[in-house]
Amino acid sequence: MNTFFGIYDRTGRPVPAEVADLMYGSSSTYEHEAGGVCIAGEVAFGFRTHPGSMRSYFGTEPLKKSIDGHPCTIVGDVRLDNRDELCRRLGLIDTGRLTDEEILLQAYGRWGTECPKYLLGDFAFVIRDGYLRRFVCVTDHSGIEPFYYHLSGDLFVFGNDLRTIARHPDISKRFNDEAVAIYLDKATFKHPTFTMFEQIGKLPPASVLVVTSTQATCSTYWDPENAPDIRYASMDDYADHLAALLSDVVNVRVGDDHPVASHLSGGLDSSSIAVLAKRELEKRGRKLNVFNWIHPEETEEQRRHYEFANSRSICVREGLEERRLSMDAGAFEASLLSTDIANNELTMTCYESYLIRIFSRENIRTVLSGWGGDELISYNGRILAGLRNGRPAREWYVVLLGRLKKRLFRYFRTAARPTPGDLSKMRWKYADRNFAERYREKTARYNPIETQDPLSLYRAGHLNTRIYSWDALARPFGIDYRYPLLDKRIVEFALGVPVELYRMNDIPRYFYRQATAGILPDPVRRHRQKREDYRVERTKKRLQEALPRLLEESASMARSEYIDISLVSQVRDLDRMSIRELMILKRSYLLARMGHRFMHSGI
Repeated sequence: MNTFFGIYDRTGRPVPAEVADLMYGSSSTYEHEAGGVCIAGEVAFGFRTHPGSMRSYFGTEPLKKSIDGHPCTIVGDVRLDNRDELCRRLGLIDTGRLTDEEILLQAYGRWGTECPKYLLGDFAFVIRDGYLRRFVCVTDHSGIEPFYYHLSGDLFVFGNDLRTIARHPDISKRFNDEAVAIYLDKATFKHPTFTMFEQIGKLPPASVLVVTSTQATCSTYWDPENAPDIRYASMDDYADHLAALLSDVVNVRVGDDHPVASHLSGGLDSSSIAVLAKRELEKRGRKLNVFNWIHPEETEEQRRHYEFANSRSICVREGLEERRLSMDAGAFEASLLSTDIANNELTMTCYESYLIRIFSRENIRTVLSGWGGDELISYNGRILAGLRNGRPAREWYVVLLGRLKKRLFRYFRTAARPTPGDLSKMRWKYADRNFAERYREKTARYNPIETQDPLSLYRAGHLNTRIYSWDALARPFGIDYRYPLLDKRIVEFALGVPVELYRMNDIPRYFYRQATAGILPDPVRRHRQKREDYRVERTKKRLQEALPRLLEESASMARSEYIDISLVSQVRDLDRMSIRELMILKRSYLLARMGHRFMHSGI
């Protein structure tokens, strides 16, 4: 993996060396093998190559080449999965020393700004075309590699590390009030372009941003809604195709020589990835490290429960050593203290920040995650997506009945649950009164996800919130997260097959279960429960243990324009709070101290 940045003074003034050095220094604590800063008049680039980077350019300045008479410079974080195909198309001979960046420059020379259409993999890169005097900025189809930028009439600053961009002295550190309100009101943060900073945005997935001294245009080169229909004669054909795809998307992500880890929850997604990765690594004489967020079982009842038993059965069958999280109150508290939502550390950080330190100590550079499966290939059923695409009723009728049955069951089981209005009131409970008066009603109407079908989840930035959060946590350690189930081929397959395959005979995730018949043990493959009651209960206990000291510390904080600190610091009856109330309190605390670590630890 690489960390990179660039500066372009759109007025033509030379970039001050001290500014480029300041930005480069913001990542000085990051582990790296090579890197440097290059300044050429109004343009500056900086990058660091982290240990474990595959087929990446190693040098003291960005890669420069003349492509068809165009002097071009490239920086980025790139992993190409279709190198052989690209080399054939471009007439290149790959002796094993050809870097991904060199291939990209040749692709740009052949296809220009259309080149991303031919790429497969995870990437964020920028090509400076010296002849056309433009910057071509590209993100991969799912936005796996982050791309942040600031763009004004005078200045264009970009990179894949938020801290580095925020270090530029001409970029305001003011927070984005609307983004804060969305995070507060929606219990998470889902937005395709916002960060927590008013003057720094993120480039959405599958985008090409072209910037010159006078213009900036952004276009989309791939739309998942245009995924081609896939029709086979039998369920076996669909299952065989998916099984082959799953194997391939995992295999291409375990290719470096450093130790590899995988999440393993015992669910369909992480379990299938872990098993396939283990089998592939075993062929190469290497081992897979697997980690489960659940704590070690403490009773015989827990040992038999599927939260513990499913992952254990996989490890026994595959010969894996499962490691579970033994987070005590001190570790949980330290994790909360290290979280800063200003740095896009917005979701699912407590467990992962603890794991990342284990990965770092054990020289693990690649982590496989099953994130994105629930939203796409192992989805429960896409009723509204089927309707929107004009597919016939027979394709979604069975799904509709199954969903209706499930929703009725949930309704009667949780009849006393809070209404959306009650939840909104709870989430704004600790908000500063003036801030609430300005934004609460406006944000309550903001709903980026109109439905829970995959296309809405994809477009709203839902998937990228966790991806960018984990990247922010892991990048200083040179650790690269990879998401096989968000591979472009998997996404297109998920959106191209008939919708009824997702639920047949009232069995959710039907054809994913069929495809993993040779991968997962039958009890795991057929298991339908998704709740994680023991993990949630342990999280609740840890919050009750850790929050008192943090709330006491919050009393000494400076005033927050978003949170009424007096309300937060006065909370006492944590033992009587539900997990939902504790999470709201935790988010309010994190908002109150937002930016503290970001602004005072090397930036």
